Amino acid sequence: MTQRPWAITAGALLAGMAAVAVVLSPIDGAGGPGGVIEVHTRDAVGASMLRARGQGYYTISSAGHESNAAVALARMGFTTLVLHRDGDPVYGADHGRDLVAGIPDARLVVLPGRDHFLFSGDTDPILAAVEDFVAGGARGPAVPDRFLATVLAADLLDPAGGGAVARDLAEACAPALGRCVERHGGELAAAGRRTVAVFDGPGRAVRAACDLRQALAPLGAEVRAGVHTAEIERHGGAVAGLGVDIAARVAEVAEVGSVWVSRTVTDLVAGTGLVFEPRGEHRLAGVADPWVLYELAA
Repeated sequence: MTQRPWAITAGALLAGMAAVAVVLSPIDGAGGPGGVIEVHTRDAVGASMLRARGQGYYTISSAGHESNAAVALARMGFTTLVLHRDGDPVYGADHGRDLVAGIPDARLVVLPGRDHFLFSGDTDPILAAVEDFVAGGARGPAVPDRFLATVLAADLLDPAGGGAVARDLAEACAPALGRCVERHGGELAAAGRRTVAVFDGPGRAVRAACDLRQALAPLGAEVRAGVHTAEIERHGGAVAGLGVDIAARVAEVAEVGSVWVSRTVTDLVAGTGLVFEPRGEHRLAGVADPWVLYELAA
């Protein structure tokens, strides 16, 4: 497809492939030419743990990047489901939207997660979205389950390095995450290094974010949180839509240990005792116009 400003460049792809080359290691005694290998990479291209098969990894990666699928996509004569994780380290969510724009009858579902490959990370939301898509196709055109909600997106960070916490620490934090969300009447949509929870009111979401900071600090994890209120969609057990994307993007620009919210949230909680300080305009990945954001006052 045509190169987009948000897409990975050919140079970055080659750099990522070079990083992969120096860290290949056999697993389960299945190494050697064509054997199953475990790939650990150190850059944005390979932020996930991947499984590949020898030289085929390079061939497929380079061929896929260089191909232009626009003509083929326009000729697709069947309903299509496009799945994309909001924290994909290789391609941003706009890549999925670009695919959908080129397919006559397509639906995009953006799921939480930072893994690039569909078979890695939390696969339950993927399976639920596919099941919902197949069942909907059997019944006829699917009508998305849209509803107004407040979305809390919280990134779990390592206080020492500032990056995402290790997987085992994220798993250790999961029970505390669930209790905080439940205490404020929310629904936990995704737990892990990025937590996504849905609430029926913005005040509850903001207070839950404050509880998360206090509950996870003794476990060795810091939190940066984003809160936004909008219409979102439910696909099986997963939630999706631009409202979910915006909450995640707000969390990404927030400072470590803080709770940032959109202007929509500040307007809705006026008079509730919650105090916010302006943090200026910010460009959110995948969103056209700048957004004015606010931080919950300590």
